[in-house]
This record gives sequence, C-alpha cells and structure tokens, in this order.
Amino acid sequence: MITGENNQQATKPQDDVQVRTPRIDVYESATHYFVRMSLPGVQKENLHVKLLNNQDLEIKGNVYPSHPDHVNQLVAQEIFEGPFYRLIRFPSYIEKNSISIDYNAGILKLNIRKDGDG
Repeated sequence: MITGENNQQATKPQDDVQVRTPRIDVYESATHYFVRMSLPGVQKENLHVKLLNNQDLEIKGNVYPSHPDHVNQLVAQEIFEGPFYRLIRFPSYIEKNSISIDYNAGILKLNIRKDGDG
C-alpha cells in the first residue's frame, strides 16, 4: 500500500514494542535511487511506504503469525513475527510522485527518481 504524506496510519511503532529493522541495499545512478529490501513473510496489504519529505522515505508494516491453528506450544522460533520499521534518508532530494514499487517473493524493490531541482 502506498500512503501519502498526510496519512496518519503510517507512524513509527511504539518504543515498547520489539521492532525489526529490515536489511536493505541502496544503489544510485545519475538520475535514480534503487532500493531493495528483504521482507520475508510480509503480505502486501501489511506493507506501508510513505514519503515523509523530499529526502526521507518510511517503510513499515507487520509480519503476522502463520502457524497452524491446532498447535499450542512453541518449541523454537527463529522466524520473525511482528512489526518492522525502516527510515531511509537519501543524500539528495527525490521526486514525490516518482516512486515505482515492485513487491514479489518477500523482496521490495523501489525505483525513485532524483529531484533535479533539489
């Protein structure tokens, strides 16, 4: 889900909640930034991308449990469940309406045009 600057839903999670910081790769060309983020287990409807200003991009969401209903005791847990949050500050301004998003197989890919005026 892409959210606009005025959407109050995409705010940073509370400090008392354990929040994961997803791993990212950021690439740069003369005109664009390309971001790749690992988000295993995240459903598209639980993913929020929000441009906070001309330089900061907020990515957040939640990984919900997917274990069978009939199990009642956790023996071991290494797969993350819960909220995640990542704030990316780009070295130069980005164009507000230029973000293209592809999310497939747990990998979020963002292609973002740099602002030629910034």
